[in-house]
Amino acid sequence: MSAGGTPYIGSKISLISKAQIRYEGILSSVDTDRSTVALAKVKSYGTEDRHTVRPVPPKDEVYEFIIFRGSDIKDITVSEPPKPHHGLPRDPAIVQVKKGKDYNPATEQTAGASSSAVWTGWCPGSKREYTHQ
Repeated sequence: MSAGGTPYIGSKISLISKAQIRYEGILSSVDTDRSTVALAKVKSYGTEDRHTVRPVPPKDEVYEFIIFRGSDIKDITVSEPPKPHHGLPRDPAIVQVKKGKDYNPATEQTAGASSSAVWTGWCPGSKREYTHQ
């Protein structure tokens, strides 16, 4: 982890659990106190061709988020780096971005309250939740 927070937040992640199930999603948060990893917009690809006693088929659903227990993660890989924030540089000071012609701050939800969030995470050092769309 760098001084600017978790550099992989917003990256597309491929995660394989100890149950041999592969998941793909956007890295949302890493909670070192709870030893958890959260992914947003998660798809389960099942056990694929990995050897397991209980094969699991892939799922068509996309889950808004899944929080994984770190001790039950077998492998985690960055598939794609984080996408730019609507052309803005990656800046830990940015809490939320919404681009559009009809912006009205009075109707915007507070950080962490958006149901259409691409990813959520924790503000480094303070443990405040933040959301990025």
